[in-house]
Amino acid sequence: MMDQVRLAPQTPHEENLAIYRTGSRDLTVQARMAAALPLLMEEAPSAVLDVGCGRGELLRQIPPVVRRCGVDCLGVGDAPPDIEYVQRDIAEGLPLDDAQFDAVFAGEVIEHLLDTVGFLRECRRVLRPGGVLILTTPNLAYWRNLLQWMRQQQFFFVDHRAGETGHVRYFAPRILQAVLVEAGFRVERLFSVGDLPTSQNALLRGVGRLVGRFFPMRNLSLIAKARRHDEREALRHGCGYALQNLPERRNSP
Repeated sequence: MMDQVRLAPQTPHEENLAIYRTGSRDLTVQARMAAALPLLMEEAPSAVLDVGCGRGELLRQIPPVVRRCGVDCLGVGDAPPDIEYVQRDIAEGLPLDDAQFDAVFAGEVIEHLLDTVGFLRECRRVLRPGGVLILTTPNLAYWRNLLQWMRQQQFFFVDHRAGETGHVRYFAPRILQAVLVEAGFRVERLFSVGDLPTSQNALLRGVGRLVGRFFPMRNLSLIAKARRHDEREALRHGCGYALQNLPERRNSP
């Protein structure tokens, strides 16, 4: 009898479909968008790809003069007709030709994928030389996780069973930087934003505001801007793919 019943999704793709087709509520998306969109638009791109585009929320904020493309495991719904959309399991690769985009955005995607570096290399492949990847992901070094550790509780956004958030990979700032470098990117910006808005404790909210001001790597969501790093550029700079020292790191505790 038990063999005939599927108690939970069997793959990350199936789990993500089950979670996000119901319109899962994201309480922190506005802070991430406010930080990520300027990083993208300062490149003055002529073509943008949003991987994991959801219902096209970010693409709708980009002027129509820019070529706007999206890939997601869900249907995009009532997107404007000038937004190109492909429905696909992102873990199978991006169904796009090489070097098509000036900028790729991947918001809250890499934590859902088993092969992180493979996905990042796909993003690099579809970028034009010198193009940028902007991504966001939950921050394992989030300050409230220290409180969770003290209370012997699970870290935020680290799943312990199927059907929670669909996360299978977890990133602290230096690890995120390392996998971006491994995938062939030069990391130009790395910082964090936001705090969980659900606490009713005034002291916790106050601590969150102080952390946001003084410790840019301890907030809820990591934001990275990484540029496609070509071998000739690496040789010219004489640095290969070594980890860069980021300005934001000096304020970390």
